Amino acid sequence: MASLDTASTPVARNQKHQWTPTEDAKLVGCLYDLYTMGTWKCDTGFKSGYLVKLEHMLEAKTPGCGLKASPHIESRVKTLKKQAMVIAEMFSVGSGFSWNDVDKMVVAEKDVFDLWVKSHPTARGLRNKPFPHYDTLLEIFGKDRANGLGATTPGAEEEAIESTEATAANDVDQSIAFEEGLDGIDFSSTQPQPSPQGTSQQKTRKSTDGWIRGMLEVSSSINKLVDDTMVYLDKIGNALTEESNSHKLVAEELRKIDDLTTGQLMRAGERIIGSASLTNLFLSGTIEERKDIVMEVLRAGN
Repeated sequence: MASLDTASTPVARNQKHQWTPTEDAKLVGCLYDLYTMGTWKCDTGFKSGYLVKLEHMLEAKTPGCGLKASPHIESRVKTLKKQAMVIAEMFSVGSGFSWNDVDKMVVAEKDVFDLWVKSHPTARGLRNKPFPHYDTLLEIFGKDRANGLGATTPGAEEEAIESTEATAANDVDQSIAFEEGLDGIDFSSTQPQPSPQGTSQQKTRKSTDGWIRGMLEVSSSINKLVDDTMVYLDKIGNALTEESNSHKLVAEELRKIDDLTTGQLMRAGERIIGSASLTNLFLSGTIEERKDIVMEVLRAGN
């Protein structure tokens, strides 16, 4: 495996950024630090303002990197979360997937993986590709997913497989009985007629296979719908807490600006939090930029 790079190249706010393995590691590390603090995490994800906090933490770890809360950090966190959750779903409801714990990657036959990608496009490119932060991301975001669908680790999946071995004989007997029972069912009204070859049992099993494949596709569509719903609910939850958290963060940052009287602080705070765009501009700026914004706001109000 290639060694991790050790330096970051500064990027402009609106420039598309290609994240390096080192930057990913530092971002996940900062995200985990926020998670363990206990004050930034909520049931629907992270509280409003956490992206700005991550920006400051990354700047401290990699001075001059230029990575901004939006669009760089916001986009990367969403991508890493989606990839971790789709891997968790593979081991939760998928079949034919395994985890290489040495190289930290998903292992599966190509045709099995390609079929999964058709209904889970976020998984594209994850087969046989190292994803070293899966365990950490699952710890951070696993509860969010567990609120809706449940989450699992590769280790837990292996334990579940081992626990089923004791009942394998019964499963085989039931499967044989099921297939024998299907032999007497006529599926001709809902399935295309096969060519007049082979035995009656072979014809029935071909029809049954088509029905099972159809049910699997329906199941995958339902899973995707649930995923989309969870993302939508996550956005609603974040929106409900955004205003109060933003106001608190603006007040904290205003107190850091020297030479402001109490009256100036109150007037500037009232005008900044009264505008969502001005709030975002203020929180994403440096201390000098924030001071300039406050001066402009106070002058405009005179």
